[in-house]
Amino acid sequence: TVDSLSAGTFLTDRDHICAGQEIIFYPRADSTALGLQWRFGDGVEMASGNKATIQHAYETSGVMPVTMTTHFRACPDTSFTDTVYVYALPKIDLGSDTGLCPDGPSILLRNLHHLKDDHYQVWNTGDTTESIEVVHPGRYSLTVINERSGCRTTETVVIKKDCFMDVPNAFTPNGDGWNDYFFPRLLLSGRITSFKMQVFNRWGQLLFETLNIDGRGWDGKYNSIDQAAGVYIYRIQVMPGNGPVQTYQGNVTLVR
Repeated sequence: TVDSLSAGTFLTDRDHICAGQEIIFYPRADSTALGLQWRFGDGVEMASGNKATIQHAYETSGVMPVTMTTHFRACPDTSFTDTVYVYALPKIDLGSDTGLCPDGPSILLRNLHHLKDDHYQVWNTGDTTESIEVVHPGRYSLTVINERSGCRTTETVVIKKDCFMDVPNAFTPNGDGWNDYFFPRLLLSGRITSFKMQVFNRWGQLLFETLNIDGRGWDGKYNSIDQAAGVYIYRIQVMPGNGPVQTYQGNVTLVR
């Protein structure tokens, strides 16, 4: 039995990757080799045939010395080492999913991780600013890219419609039993500890006021007199649980 004295080597499809990506190794070993043993530099080892293509993904960043050892029938083992550079992914933390009331205060989204100078970021809104102001529910994502390595990370946060009330924009007090009263639908009434609703005409006169969460609301009258069709102003103050008082103000149309 005569073995070849040539040491086995390997090629790769690339030698610079980002963490989480996969790299392909192409071994070049003599046909007399019994098999190959791989050490990828990240603590992972595996055996393969002398012609088998190997794929390996790196979950951590760093300089990875990859060693391929060739086993022969009679000759001593030979080893070949090359280096793979694995770059870290940019870090993003947008916080947890949260809720937004369309009539309430806006939410400021930003990356809670400090970015280095060689990084830039793009929001799915097209903005490239450090932060964005969110006023509508939806899915918002941020992509951070390392200019030198090209590695990128994307994170998404969901902003849901989460109001303590849903305020109608019109009502019809005609006695048909449908939408006869102006009153917000309390979405989270079990968590409301205080409530106050006021309705004004366009001159600022107070027409209706209630502190009752379970009330019927405004019937379109003032001192038992039907008010004219038109636009009226409401002001609602709610205290959810032990949180701060939230104020909602807008217009409601009385339709006759």
